[in-house]
Amino acid sequence: MKCLILLTFMMLLASCSSDVSSVENQALGESSGNISGLSQKGPVLAGASVVIQELDSVTLLQTGKSFKGKVVNDNGEFVVENVNLKSPYVLLEVNGYFRNEVTGKNSQGPVFMKAIADVGEQKQVNVNLLTHLEYQRVQTLLEREGMSIAEAKRVADREILSAFYGESLNEETYGKTEVLDIFGDSEGDAALLAINVLLLGEGNEAEFMENLAKLGEDLAEDGVWNDSLLMARIADVACGMDFDNALPRIRKNIENWKIANKIVSFEPYVKSFWERVYGLGKCNASNLGAVKKNSATSSAYYGMEFTCSESGQWTANLNVVRAGCDSCGFMVDPRDGHKYRTIKIAGLNWMAENLAYSGDGEGTIFHDDESYGLYYASELYPTIKGAPDSNDGEWTVYTRSGNGMYVYALRTGCPDGWRLPTREDFARLIEITSENDYEQLLSENEWNLRLYSLDESSLDESIAYLTSTKVESDRIDFSTPWYSYYIMHAWWDKNSLYVSMGTIAAPRGFIRCVEGGAYERKMLSPSEVAVDSVVDERDGKVYKTLRFGNQLWMAKNMEYAVGDSLIDGEERSATFLGLTPAMGTRRYDIGWRYNWDELQKACPDGWRVPSRNDVKKLLNAIGGGSGAAPLLSKDGIDAQDIYGFSAFSTEFVEGVCTHAVLGCGYKNVATRFWTADSADGTVYHWHLGQYDITFKSTDPSEYLPVRCMKDI
Repeated sequence: MKCLILLTFMMLLASCSSDVSSVENQALGESSGNISGLSQKGPVLAGASVVIQELDSVTLLQTGKSFKGKVVNDNGEFVVENVNLKSPYVLLEVNGYFRNEVTGKNSQGPVFMKAIADVGEQKQVNVNLLTHLEYQRVQTLLEREGMSIAEAKRVADREILSAFYGESLNEETYGKTEVLDIFGDSEGDAALLAINVLLLGEGNEAEFMENLAKLGEDLAEDGVWNDSLLMARIADVACGMDFDNALPRIRKNIENWKIANKIVSFEPYVKSFWERVYGLGKCNASNLGAVKKNSATSSAYYGMEFTCSESGQWTANLNVVRAGCDSCGFMVDPRDGHKYRTIKIAGLNWMAENLAYSGDGEGTIFHDDESYGLYYASELYPTIKGAPDSNDGEWTVYTRSGNGMYVYALRTGCPDGWRLPTREDFARLIEITSENDYEQLLSENEWNLRLYSLDESSLDESIAYLTSTKVESDRIDFSTPWYSYYIMHAWWDKNSLYVSMGTIAAPRGFIRCVEGGAYERKMLSPSEVAVDSVVDERDGKVYKTLRFGNQLWMAKNMEYAVGDSLIDGEERSATFLGLTPAMGTRRYDIGWRYNWDELQKACPDGWRVPSRNDVKKLLNAIGGGSGAAPLLSKDGIDAQDIYGFSAFSTEFVEGVCTHAVLGCGYKNVATRFWTADSADGTVYHWHLGQYDITFKSTDPSEYLPVRCMKDI
C-alpha cells in the first residue's frame, strides 16, 4: 500500500514538473516558417544583415542554431526565411546603416541592435533601441534573480521606460518593446521615437553609439539610470533642441521619408524627459507663473531659472540657454564639475573659457585672477635619470632636449571626449576669425580671447595656448631627438591684434580644449598648379609664374630697379651673412627691395602688389594659414617648396654650433613681402614664418621685396 501511495505521489510530481516546463517552453516539437519585422533606429537601410539565434528557453543560452536574413528596403523591413526552431525564444541581431532622424540623412556608420522575442506567440518581431536595452537588462535578471524569461522582459521594460520618463510604466500601457513601431500611433510608439531622438542628440552618430553603450551597461546592472552626467548631458541637448525649435525640423525629416501618413506625437516625451531630469515637474494651470531652478547638479544649465508660462511650458532666458550666441553652449568637466561655455567654429566645438582643472596638481592662478583659468607650465626634469617615461601614456606633453640633458612634461589634459587642439585646429581658427578682424575671437560672448600682461606694470599684452602637435628639431649635434610643441600666440601691436603659431621647447601657457575630429587641411596638389613664364617688357627680365585657381603669381621676387642700387652702402638686391670664421660670408640674392613710395612702380602693367585678401586666397589654395612650408625655398628650416614658389628667406637666426672646427652658421627662418594695404598711415607686409603666415604693420620707409600677381 505504501509503495502504491509513493508511486502515485511521484507520478503527480512528474506531472507538475511537466506542466511548469510547458509554460516556459511551449514549442515541444519543431516548427518552421518565416520571421519578419521592422529594424528601427531610424529605419535601418536595405542590405543590413539580420541574424536569428535560437535560445534555450530556460537558460537563454544559444543552442547553436542560427538563421540569416537581411533588411529588404529602406523602411527597415526585414525577413528571415525557413527558420526551424524547437524553442520559442530567439535572439535577433541587426547590423547596418540607418536613417538619422535628427539630420534627415543616411547615417555615416552602422548601428548594431539586439532583441529577445517569443516567436511561439508571434512571427512579427521588431528590433529597436528599447529591445536592445531590454536584452542587456534581461540577462542580469535571469542570472541574479532567477526570473523566467517572460517575467524578466516585463520587469526590464518597466525599468527602462521609468528611467526615461519617471513613471510606473508597463507593457499593458505601452506594449511589448518588440512590437513598438516609431511609425505607429500608440503611446509606446511615441515614447520609443522620443528615445531615438534623445539618444541621437545633435545627430552625431559616434556620440550616439557611445551613449547607447554606456546606458546599456548602466541599466543592465540594477535597472536604474545611475550615470547622472550622461543623463544631464542628454537632457541639456533636449532642452536646447526644444528652445531652439529643432523638434519641428526633426518631425519634418521623418515626414519626408513618406513611410507613414502621420507621425505620432513624440515631442511631449522629449520635453517631459528634460523637465523631469531638471526637477521641474508639471507646468499647468495650477502653477502658472511658478519659478523653479534646474536641480540637476551635473547639468550645464544647473541653477538656471525656468518659469511656468501660460502656454503650459517651462520657459527660460534664451540667451542663457544659448550661452550668449546661437552657436554657443555649455559643458561640464566630469573630473571636478567645473562648467565652461562652449562655441562651435568651423566644425569644432571649442571651450570658450580657459581650462581650470587642477586635479593633477598643476596649473597656477594668473595674477590672482581666477577668471583667466589656470596657467600651465611643464615641469623640468634636469637629467634623464629619474625623468618620466614618455611612453607611459600619462603625459599630455613631453619634451626631451639634447642627449637627455633635460625633460619637460605636463600631465594635465582635457576631459573625456575632449582633446588638446592640434596646430591645424588653431590655424583654421585663426583663418576663419581673421576674416572679420578677429571679432569672433575677441567677443566675450563668443571665443572670448583675453590677453594679459606678463608684468603687471607692462602695457604689452599677449597670450599663448598649448597644442598637441610636436615638432622635431633638425639639430644634428645630439644623438637623441630634440622636440618642441607648437603654440598659438596672440598679442597687440599698435592697436592691432596679431595671431600666429610658434614653437616652444618648455611648453607653458593656457589650454582650450576642443570636441570633434581634428581639422585636416585640403590643399592643391602640385599637378594642379600650372607653370608658365612672363617677360617684364620694361627691362626684359623673365619671371616664372604659377597659377593657383584664378590667381597668377610670380614665382620670383621683383627685380625691376627703382631708385639707387645702394641703401646706406648696402646692395638692395642682396644680403650677406657670415657663415664661419673660416668660410667668410655668402651672398644671397633676394630681388629688389622697395620702400612704400617705390613699391607703387614695382609691378609691370597688368600686374599688381597683392592685398591681404589676395594673400589669404593663396593661403586657402595651399591649405590655409598653417605654416609657410609649402611656399618657402628649400634653403629654409622645415621648408618644402612643393609648388616652386621659392620664397627665399630674408630673416635668419644664428645656427647651432654643430662642429667646433666650422663654428656657427645661420639658418633661414622667414621672409617678408609687401602688401598693397594701408590704413590711416599704416602699411602692411605679409610674413612667411616657418610655423605660420601673418600680416604685420611696418614703416613706409622700410625696404622689402615684393611678389606681383594678377587675377585671370
